[in-house]
Amino acid sequence: MIEVVDNYLSVEDLKKVQDIIFSSDFPFYWNGRVIKDGNEEPKMFYFTHLLFDTPQGNNSEYFNALYDIFYAKMNIKALNRMKINLYPSNIEQFEHGYHFDRKYPHKGAIFSLNSCDGYTKFETGEKIESVENRMMFFDPSISHTSANTTNVKRRININFNYF
Repeated sequence: MIEVVDNYLSVEDLKKVQDIIFSSDFPFYWNGRVIKDGNEEPKMFYFTHLLFDTPQGNNSEYFNALYDIFYAKMNIKALNRMKINLYPSNIEQFEHGYHFDRKYPHKGAIFSLNSCDGYTKFETGEKIESVENRMMFFDPSISHTSANTTNVKRRININFNYF
């Protein structure tokens, strides 16, 4: 089941998150593949910032500031992974390929920091557009794909995997 919640954060909390991530000093790291084991177009790449991943734990100096904004509202019992994705604009829109975040059932969420024509689509046919301050809850062991944007400079979201 997919649940979409618009205006998820307060205006103040959204601004805090955007001020951190949209800063020209915020570090993003190039990834030559969007899907770890995918057979993608060579043009497909993206940038990420890993905030937290098991078993290493906190991977980023920005983790606490961002996690604290979402933690209580999401009822997270155990965080598995938290990362920020930045998909650069392209003149063509690409779906990156269907994948699972983890192969076992768990909770997941994608928070959109900006509105654009990028989206997340599920093999079952549901397509969730990227809309600023929208949170999408789903089981990331269900096959899904992402798409870049063509109408703004970048699509940025925060991906959560948790219990």
